[in-house]
Amino acid sequence: MAILKHTPPFSYFELIDLCAQPGCPLCRLADKTVDRAIIILFDDGGVVDVDVRAELRSSLGHCPQHARYLIDPQRQGSRSPLGMAIVYADILKEVGRKLDATTYTPGKNLPLDKQVESQLNTWFNRPKKQPNAAAAVRSLQPEGRCPICARRDETIALAIDTLTTKLGENETKLIDALTASDGLCLPHLRQSIAFAKQPEVLDQLKRITAGHMQQLAADLEEFKRKQDYRYHDEKLTDGERDAWQRVVRFMVGTAL
Repeated sequence: MAILKHTPPFSYFELIDLCAQPGCPLCRLADKTVDRAIIILFDDGGVVDVDVRAELRSSLGHCPQHARYLIDPQRQGSRSPLGMAIVYADILKEVGRKLDATTYTPGKNLPLDKQVESQLNTWFNRPKKQPNAAAAVRSLQPEGRCPICARRDETIALAIDTLTTKLGENETKLIDALTASDGLCLPHLRQSIAFAKQPEVLDQLKRITAGHMQQLAADLEEFKRKQDYRYHDEKLTDGERDAWQRVVRFMVGTAL
């Protein structure tokens, strides 16, 4: 991928270091990878790279999540307004070219989810089959994937492969670091289990995650108990205070 050809490779020791930080270490790695890719694009000359510009035209820029991240005023540290203007002016021309080339093709249905299409038919009392511009819609869709998503997923796949390999080798340093961490979120746990090549890897993941879940469950129970007026004078611990937030982060992750 052109936009990411200078991105530093993932390091096993980086995974160890991330275990010492709050939250799921793989979510943290995903966020770091996103920020690295953005810096390469806007701070390291990516906007003048011909291959990068071609890749961004193919993907019509970034996915909604990363595009919003790029223009978030709270996260403007490594963003370049000029770089964004250059990149997206190019993409806007590409959309204009596609729009000019669109044609109306009658007799086909838009590729809607069947349930959604059924509901629309009911609401608007329209026939199940009707002419539309499905080909025109498809022509305005991205041909390529958001390059930041692609690099993030590639890095996480490498990290999970390393994680599961080291767990299979009973690597004490990683086991201790993961045990002492906040643990993997459920989405990354599922991915890690899918990568497991040995039953011992699954056993390690289950054991480590069960320990984290038990602590989280205990913190949630104490948080709930101390909301009762009878125990309201008991102070919440740090772990109890944000347990309701941590359980949501565990379920869905926090990766960009």
